[in-house]
Amino acid sequence: MSYQPRDGSLAERLCAHFRANPFDELDNVDIAKRFDVNQSSIAALLNNAINAGHIQRLSKGCYAAGPKLGAEKAAPAAAPAPASADAPPKPGFQTWLATKGQEESKGGGAGAALLPDPASLVIEAGIPIPEAQSEKVLRYAAKFAEMKVGDSFGCSHGAAKALITSASRWGKSLNRRFVMRRTTATEARIWRKE
Repeated sequence: MSYQPRDGSLAERLCAHFRANPFDELDNVDIAKRFDVNQSSIAALLNNAINAGHIQRLSKGCYAAGPKLGAEKAAPAAAPAPASADAPPKPGFQTWLATKGQEESKGGGAGAALLPDPASLVIEAGIPIPEAQSEKVLRYAAKFAEMKVGDSFGCSHGAAKALITSASRWGKSLNRRFVMRRTTATEARIWRKE
């Protein structure tokens, strides 16, 4: 028995798109926008169509017509007609959100930040800009430069975790290697190894 995508499924709608546009390539963002699905579910929704050869995954998150769909190109199916204003909305993630009374989702996966209402934003003057991470790294560059192979310094474990990242980034271009080891439950040391 050959694979046939379920009517109305993302796989069926994407196959119809690729029949009408055989040389088209779509990434997750394009598919989510055109077919009203959540980006994080696309791979799972297309898995059976990919395994059957109707759709092929070109790279992570990029899809095109599969070799089995190519056999059907001799009689391409018409592209789905645009929905009229009177037609009921096609089922999809955004439609589901609307039925739940929630705002449109722009994707971003689990834990994506919800944007606040613009009216709730308060504009303030005179708040100093915090130091950028790269500026913090530069503050310690002189200390890292002083260290010879075998030299070390101690600090809290939390500070050492941040400083080893800074030391490693700074030393990478100069072929200097740093390592961190925990010395007690709350303290650690960073050594210059090379």
